[in-house]
Amino acid sequence: LDDKSSGLPILYLDSYTNFGGDDWKTLYFRNTFWQFNDTLTYSTGRHTFKLGAEYRRRKEDDYFAVFPAGSFYVGNYDTSFEMSWWQGHEMASLLMGYPSYSFLGRRFGNHVLEDRQYAAFVQDDWKVGSKLTLNLGLRYDYGTPFFSPTNELSMFDVDQGRILIAGEDGVSRYIVNPDKNNLATRLGAVYQPDPKTTVRGGFGVFYTPETAKRDDLRHNPPFYRQAVLYDQWTFSDPAPPALPEPSDYPTGYDTYSVDRNLRNGYSLQYSIAVQRELPGGLLFEAAYVGSGSNRLPFVVDVNQAQSDGTPAPFPGIGKVQTVQAIGDGDYHSGQFKLERRFRQGLFMLATYTWSKS
Repeated sequence: LDDKSSGLPILYLDSYTNFGGDDWKTLYFRNTFWQFNDTLTYSTGRHTFKLGAEYRRRKEDDYFAVFPAGSFYVGNYDTSFEMSWWQGHEMASLLMGYPSYSFLGRRFGNHVLEDRQYAAFVQDDWKVGSKLTLNLGLRYDYGTPFFSPTNELSMFDVDQGRILIAGEDGVSRYIVNPDKNNLATRLGAVYQPDPKTTVRGGFGVFYTPETAKRDDLRHNPPFYRQAVLYDQWTFSDPAPPALPEPSDYPTGYDTYSVDRNLRNGYSLQYSIAVQRELPGGLLFEAAYVGSGSNRLPFVVDVNQAQSDGTPAPFPGIGKVQTVQAIGDGDYHSGQFKLERRFRQGLFMLATYTWSKS
Protein backbone atom coordinates (compact mmCIF):
# COMPACT_ATOMS: atom_id res chain seq x y z
CA LEU A 1 0.00 0.00 0.00
CA ASP A 2 1.07 3.63 -0.42
CA ASP A 3 2.11 5.88 2.45
CA LYS A 4 -1.34 7.48 2.56
CA SER A 5 -3.18 4.26 3.34
CA SER A 6 -0.74 1.89 5.06
CA GLY A 7 -0.70 1.30 8.81
CA LEU A 8 -2.71 -0.43 11.48
CA PRO A 9 -6.51 -0.32 11.43
CA ILE A 10 -8.18 1.16 14.49
CA LEU A 11 -10.30 -1.16 16.66
CA TYR A 12 -13.39 0.29 18.33
CA LEU A 13 -14.59 -1.29 21.57
CA ASP A 14 -17.56 -0.28 23.68
CA SER A 15 -16.35 -1.23 27.18
CA TYR A 16 -12.61 -1.03 26.63
CA THR A 17 -10.10 1.46 25.27
CA ASN A 18 -9.87 1.67 21.49
CA PHE A 19 -6.47 0.84 20.05
CA GLY A 20 -4.65 0.55 16.74
CA GLY A 21 -4.17 3.26 14.12
CA ASP A 22 -5.98 6.52 13.35
CA ASP A 23 -9.29 7.49 11.81
CA TRP A 24 -7.49 9.93 9.52
CA LYS A 25 -4.12 9.32 7.97
CA THR A 26 -1.96 11.89 6.17
CA LEU A 27 -4.23 14.85 6.91
CA TYR A 28 -3.28 18.28 5.61
CA PHE A 29 -4.91 21.46 4.35
CA ARG A 30 -3.03 23.87 2.12
CA ASN A 31 -4.79 26.71 0.31
CA THR A 32 -3.02 29.10 -2.04
CA PHE A 33 -4.55 32.39 -3.21
CA TRP A 34 -3.50 34.76 -5.98
CA GLN A 35 -5.18 38.16 -5.98
CA PHE A 36 -4.83 41.08 -8.40
CA ASN A 37 -6.83 44.31 -8.16
CA ASP A 38 -6.62 47.92 -9.28
CA THR A 39 -8.70 51.05 -8.74
CA LEU A 40 -8.80 54.29 -10.73
CA THR A 41 -10.13 57.52 -9.19
CA TYR A 42 -11.10 60.54 -11.31
CA SER A 43 -12.54 63.83 -9.99
CA THR A 44 -14.35 66.41 -12.08
CA GLY A 45 -16.56 69.18 -10.75
CA ARG A 46 -19.01 67.80 -8.21
CA HIS A 47 -18.30 64.17 -9.16
CA THR A 48 -15.62 61.73 -8.00
CA PHE A 49 -15.60 58.54 -10.05
CA LYS A 50 -14.00 55.24 -9.00
CA LEU A 51 -13.57 52.27 -11.31
CA GLY A 52 -11.96 49.01 -10.29
CA ALA A 53 -11.53 45.33 -11.04
CA GLU A 54 -10.33 42.30 -9.14
CA TYR A 55 -9.20 38.78 -10.01
CA ARG A 56 -8.75 35.97 -7.50
CA ARG A 57 -7.48 32.47 -8.12
CA ARG A 58 -7.58 29.78 -5.45
CA LYS A 59 -5.96 26.37 -5.25
CA GLU A 60 -7.39 24.11 -2.55
CA ASP A 61 -4.87 21.36 -1.87
CA ASP A 62 -6.60 19.48 0.93
CA TYR A 63 -5.90 15.79 1.41
CA PHE A 64 -7.81 13.57 3.75
CA ALA A 65 -9.57 10.23 3.67
CA VAL A 66 -11.70 8.58 6.34
CA PHE A 67 -10.34 5.23 7.53
CA PRO A 68 -7.68 4.84 4.80
CA ALA A 69 -6.04 1.99 6.78
CA GLY A 70 -9.42 0.66 7.81
CA SER A 71 -11.21 0.28 11.12
CA PHE A 72 -13.07 -2.50 12.91
CA TYR A 73 -16.03 -2.27 15.23
CA VAL A 74 -15.93 -5.22 17.61
CA GLY A 75 -19.30 -5.86 19.21
CA ASN A 76 -20.78 -8.86 20.92
CA TYR A 77 -22.88 -9.97 17.97
CA ASP A 78 -20.61 -12.69 16.61
CA THR A 79 -20.28 -14.52 19.94
CA SER A 80 -23.90 -14.37 21.02
CA PHE A 81 -25.80 -17.63 21.18
CA GLU A 82 -28.74 -16.38 19.13
CA MET A 83 -26.80 -13.83 17.02
CA SER A 84 -28.30 -10.94 18.94
CA TRP A 85 -26.87 -7.70 20.33
CA TRP A 86 -27.77 -8.43 23.96
CA GLN A 87 -25.76 -11.68 24.29
CA GLY A 88 -22.13 -12.56 23.74
CA HIS A 89 -19.12 -10.43 24.72
CA GLU A 90 -17.01 -8.06 22.68
CA MET A 91 -13.73 -9.35 24.17
CA ALA A 92 -14.68 -12.86 23.04
CA SER A 93 -15.43 -11.51 19.57
CA LEU A 94 -12.05 -9.76 19.54
CA LEU A 95 -10.20 -12.95 20.49
CA MET A 96 -12.13 -14.90 17.88
CA GLY A 97 -11.10 -12.38 15.21
CA TYR A 98 -14.61 -11.57 14.03
CA PRO A 99 -15.60 -7.88 13.93
CA SER A 100 -19.25 -6.94 13.64
CA TYR A 101 -18.37 -4.69 10.71
CA SER A 102 -15.54 -2.56 9.39
CA PHE A 103 -14.95 0.72 7.54
CA LEU A 104 -12.59 1.46 4.69
CA GLY A 105 -12.04 4.66 2.69
CA ARG A 106 -9.57 5.36 -0.10
CA ARG A 107 -8.81 8.16 -2.53
CA PHE A 108 -8.12 7.13 -6.13
CA GLY A 109 -7.56 10.46 -7.85
CA ASN A 110 -6.07 13.91 -7.68
CA HIS A 111 -7.61 15.75 -4.72
CA VAL A 112 -6.72 19.33 -5.80
CA LEU A 113 -9.59 21.73 -6.54
CA GLU A 114 -9.46 25.25 -7.98
CA ASP A 115 -11.80 28.15 -8.64
CA ARG A 116 -11.67 31.64 -10.15
CA GLN A 117 -13.39 34.82 -8.98
CA TYR A 118 -13.82 38.03 -10.98
CA ALA A 119 -15.28 41.40 -9.99
CA ALA A 120 -15.64 44.90 -11.43
CA PHE A 121 -17.27 48.04 -10.06
CA VAL A 122 -17.99 51.68 -10.81
CA GLN A 123 -18.94 54.34 -8.25
CA ASP A 124 -19.85 58.02 -8.37
CA ASP A 125 -19.63 60.22 -5.28
CA TRP A 126 -21.82 63.14 -6.32
CA LYS A 127 -21.87 66.32 -4.24
CA VAL A 128 -25.31 67.53 -5.20
CA GLY A 129 -25.11 70.66 -3.04
CA SER A 130 -23.59 71.98 0.15
CA LYS A 131 -25.95 69.85 2.25
CA LEU A 132 -26.35 66.64 0.21
CA THR A 133 -23.90 64.04 -1.13
CA LEU A 134 -24.93 60.87 -2.97
CA ASN A 135 -22.91 57.67 -3.44
CA LEU A 136 -24.05 55.66 -6.47
CA GLY A 137 -22.36 52.38 -7.31
CA LEU A 138 -22.71 49.21 -9.35
CA ARG A 139 -20.70 45.99 -8.94
CA TYR A 140 -20.54 42.70 -10.84
CA ASP A 141 -19.26 39.45 -9.27
CA TYR A 142 -18.64 36.15 -10.98
CA GLY A 143 -17.11 33.08 -9.37
CA THR A 144 -16.63 29.74 -11.03
CA PRO A 145 -17.67 26.58 -9.19
CA PHE A 146 -14.88 24.34 -7.95
CA PHE A 147 -13.19 22.28 -10.66
CA SER A 148 -10.42 19.70 -10.85
CA PRO A 149 -7.43 20.64 -13.06
CA THR A 150 -7.34 17.01 -14.21
CA ASN A 151 -11.15 16.54 -14.35
CA GLU A 152 -10.99 14.02 -11.48
CA LEU A 153 -14.28 15.21 -10.02
CA SER A 154 -17.69 13.57 -9.96
CA MET A 155 -21.18 14.14 -8.65
CA PHE A 156 -24.34 12.11 -8.18
CA ASP A 157 -27.03 13.87 -10.22
CA VAL A 158 -30.37 13.44 -8.45
CA ASP A 159 -32.30 14.32 -11.62
CA GLN A 160 -30.66 11.62 -13.77
CA GLY A 161 -29.99 9.20 -10.91
CA ARG A 162 -26.38 8.54 -11.87
CA ILE A 163 -22.80 9.65 -11.37
CA LEU A 164 -21.58 12.45 -13.64
CA ILE A 165 -17.85 12.81 -14.27
CA ALA A 166 -16.31 16.15 -15.23
CA GLY A 167 -15.30 16.35 -18.89
CA GLU A 168 -17.14 13.18 -19.95
CA ASP A 169 -20.36 12.69 -21.93
CA GLY A 170 -20.82 16.42 -22.46
CA VAL A 171 -20.43 17.28 -18.78
CA SER A 172 -18.48 20.50 -18.14
CA ARG A 173 -15.41 20.74 -15.90
CA TYR A 174 -17.65 22.34 -13.25
CA ILE A 175 -20.44 19.73 -13.58
CA VAL A 176 -22.85 22.36 -12.19
CA ASN A 177 -23.93 25.48 -14.07
CA PRO A 178 -22.18 28.73 -13.02
CA ASP A 179 -24.25 31.65 -11.77
CA LYS A 180 -23.54 34.68 -13.97
CA ASN A 181 -26.29 37.02 -12.75
CA ASN A 182 -24.65 38.65 -9.74
CA LEU A 183 -25.14 42.37 -10.39
CA ALA A 184 -25.19 44.41 -7.20
CA THR A 185 -26.15 48.02 -6.48
CA ARG A 186 -24.65 50.31 -3.84
CA LEU A 187 -26.54 53.44 -2.75
CA GLY A 188 -25.62 55.96 -0.07
CA ALA A 189 -26.58 59.46 0.98
CA VAL A 190 -25.34 62.04 3.47
CA TYR A 191 -27.57 65.02 4.31
CA GLN A 192 -26.62 67.84 6.69
CA PRO A 193 -29.64 70.09 7.38
CA ASP A 194 -27.67 72.25 9.85
CA PRO A 195 -24.09 72.38 11.19
CA LYS A 196 -24.96 70.20 14.20
CA THR A 197 -27.05 67.50 12.52
CA THR A 198 -26.14 64.83 9.94
CA VAL A 199 -28.32 62.13 8.42
CA ARG A 200 -26.68 59.13 6.72
CA GLY A 201 -28.27 56.25 4.86
CA GLY A 202 -27.09 53.34 2.76
CA PHE A 203 -28.21 50.25 0.86
CA GLY A 204 -26.19 47.51 -0.79
CA VAL A 205 -26.48 44.05 -2.33
CA PHE A 206 -23.69 41.60 -1.49
CA TYR A 207 -23.22 38.15 -3.06
CA THR A 208 -21.50 35.20 -1.41
CA PRO A 209 -18.84 33.25 -3.34
CA GLU A 210 -20.90 30.13 -2.56
CA THR A 211 -18.17 27.62 -1.91
CA ALA A 212 -19.74 26.22 1.26
CA LYS A 213 -19.82 22.40 1.08
CA ARG A 214 -19.34 22.39 -2.70
CA ASP A 215 -15.87 20.93 -2.28
CA ASP A 216 -17.47 17.81 -0.76
CA LEU A 217 -17.85 16.61 -4.35
CA ARG A 218 -14.27 15.36 -4.05
CA HIS A 219 -15.65 12.57 -1.82
CA ASN A 220 -17.64 10.89 -4.59
CA PRO A 221 -16.86 7.61 -6.35
CA PRO A 222 -14.99 6.61 -8.43
CA PHE A 223 -12.26 9.02 -7.25
CA TYR A 224 -13.06 8.53 -3.58
CA ARG A 225 -14.62 5.38 -2.15
CA GLN A 226 -15.77 4.71 1.38
CA ALA A 227 -17.69 1.60 2.33
CA VAL A 228 -19.02 -0.34 5.31
CA LEU A 229 -17.92 -3.99 5.15
CA TYR A 230 -19.76 -6.71 7.07
CA ASP A 231 -18.41 -10.18 6.23
CA GLN A 232 -15.70 -9.29 3.72
CA TRP A 233 -12.86 -8.47 6.17
CA THR A 234 -11.64 -10.31 9.29
CA PHE A 235 -8.58 -9.88 11.52
CA SER A 236 -6.74 -12.79 9.89
CA ASP A 237 -6.83 -11.29 6.38
CA PRO A 238 -3.38 -10.08 5.27
CA ALA A 239 -4.80 -6.90 3.72
CA PRO A 240 -8.09 -5.06 3.35
CA PRO A 241 -10.34 -6.22 0.52
CA ALA A 242 -10.61 -4.27 -2.71
CA LEU A 243 -13.35 -1.66 -2.59
CA PRO A 244 -16.19 -2.31 -5.03
CA GLU A 245 -15.81 -0.67 -8.42
CA PRO A 246 -18.71 1.79 -8.62
CA SER A 247 -20.91 1.99 -11.68
CA ASP A 248 -22.96 4.98 -12.84
CA TYR A 249 -25.35 3.92 -10.09
CA PRO A 250 -23.01 3.69 -7.07
CA THR A 251 -24.68 0.99 -4.97
CA GLY A 252 -23.31 0.80 -1.44
CA TYR A 253 -21.76 4.27 -1.39
CA ASP A 254 -22.69 7.54 0.26
CA THR A 255 -22.60 10.37 -2.29
CA TYR A 256 -22.51 14.17 -2.45
CA SER A 257 -24.35 16.41 -4.83
CA VAL A 258 -25.08 20.05 -5.65
CA ASP A 259 -28.17 21.51 -7.27
CA ARG A 260 -26.91 21.87 -10.85
CA ASN A 261 -28.63 25.26 -11.14
CA LEU A 262 -27.59 26.50 -7.69
CA ARG A 263 -27.68 30.29 -7.48
CA ASN A 264 -25.40 32.31 -5.25
CA GLY A 265 -26.78 33.53 -1.97
CA TYR A 266 -27.04 37.25 -1.42
CA SER A 267 -27.59 39.75 1.36
CA LEU A 268 -29.46 43.05 1.29
CA GLN A 269 -27.86 45.40 3.81
CA TYR A 270 -29.36 48.75 4.78
CA SER A 271 -28.99 51.42 7.43
CA ILE A 272 -30.03 54.94 8.38
CA ALA A 273 -28.43 57.01 11.13
CA VAL A 274 -28.90 60.46 12.65
CA GLN A 275 -25.97 62.22 14.34
CA ARG A 276 -26.55 65.26 16.56
CA GLU A 277 -24.10 67.45 18.43
CA LEU A 278 -25.43 68.16 21.93
CA PRO A 279 -24.42 70.79 24.47
CA GLY A 280 -21.29 70.05 26.48
CA GLY A 281 -19.35 68.61 23.55
CA LEU A 282 -21.47 65.43 23.37
CA LEU A 283 -22.17 63.68 20.09
CA PHE A 284 -25.23 61.39 19.96
CA GLU A 285 -26.07 58.94 17.18
CA ALA A 286 -29.16 56.78 16.70
CA ALA A 287 -29.21 54.24 13.86
CA TYR A 288 -31.25 51.43 12.39
CA VAL A 289 -29.12 48.70 10.80
CA GLY A 290 -30.65 45.68 9.11
CA SER A 291 -30.04 42.95 6.58
CA GLY A 292 -31.89 40.19 4.79
CA SER A 293 -30.12 37.09 3.47
CA ASN A 294 -31.56 34.85 0.77
CA ARG A 295 -30.68 31.63 -1.07
CA LEU A 296 -28.29 30.47 1.63
CA PRO A 297 -26.84 26.97 1.11
CA PHE A 298 -28.04 24.04 3.20
CA VAL A 299 -27.01 20.38 2.94
CA VAL A 300 -29.99 18.01 2.70
CA ASP A 301 -29.98 14.22 2.47
CA VAL A 302 -32.47 13.68 -0.34
CA ASN A 303 -32.29 9.86 -0.15
CA GLN A 304 -34.59 9.34 2.81
CA ALA A 305 -37.86 7.50 3.23
CA GLN A 306 -40.78 9.81 4.00
CA SER A 307 -43.09 9.64 6.99
CA ASP A 308 -46.03 8.88 4.68
CA GLY A 309 -44.39 5.61 3.63
CA THR A 310 -42.78 6.84 0.41
CA PRO A 311 -39.51 4.90 0.06
CA ALA A 312 -36.12 6.50 -0.48
CA PRO A 313 -35.76 7.46 -4.18
CA PHE A 314 -32.39 5.73 -4.71
CA PRO A 315 -32.47 2.22 -3.18
CA GLY A 316 -29.12 0.61 -2.54
CA ILE A 317 -27.32 3.95 -2.24
CA GLY A 318 -26.53 5.48 1.14
CA LYS A 319 -26.90 9.17 1.85
CA VAL A 320 -27.17 11.61 -1.06
CA GLN A 321 -26.17 14.85 0.63
CA THR A 322 -27.18 17.69 -1.67
CA VAL A 323 -26.40 21.41 -1.42
CA GLN A 324 -29.57 23.43 -2.00
CA ALA A 325 -30.14 27.20 -1.86
CA ILE A 326 -33.07 27.11 0.56
CA GLY A 327 -31.94 29.24 3.52
CA ASP A 328 -33.09 32.72 4.53
CA GLY A 329 -32.16 35.06 7.35
CA ASP A 330 -33.04 38.52 8.71
CA TYR A 331 -31.35 40.95 11.07
CA HIS A 332 -32.79 44.13 12.59
CA SER A 333 -31.14 46.40 15.13
CA GLY A 334 -31.35 49.74 16.85
CA GLN A 335 -27.89 51.12 17.61
CA PHE A 336 -27.20 54.07 19.87
CA LYS A 337 -23.91 55.83 20.57
CA LEU A 338 -22.81 58.69 22.80
CA GLU A 339 -19.30 60.17 22.58
CA ARG A 340 -17.43 62.85 24.43
CA ARG A 341 -13.94 64.13 23.63
CA PHE A 342 -11.93 65.79 26.39
CA ARG A 343 -8.64 67.59 26.34
CA GLN A 344 -5.27 65.81 26.27
CA GLY A 345 -6.57 62.82 24.34
CA LEU A 346 -9.18 61.54 26.80
CA PHE A 347 -12.17 60.03 25.03
CA MET A 348 -15.46 58.58 26.30
CA LEU A 349 -17.67 56.26 24.27
CA ALA A 350 -20.91 54.53 25.33
CA THR A 351 -22.92 52.30 23.00
CA TYR A 352 -26.08 50.23 23.21
CA THR A 353 -27.49 47.83 20.60
CA TRP A 354 -30.84 46.07 20.58
CA SER A 355 -31.05 43.47 17.84
CA LYS A 356 -33.17 40.63 16.56
CA SER A 357 -32.15 37.97 14.03
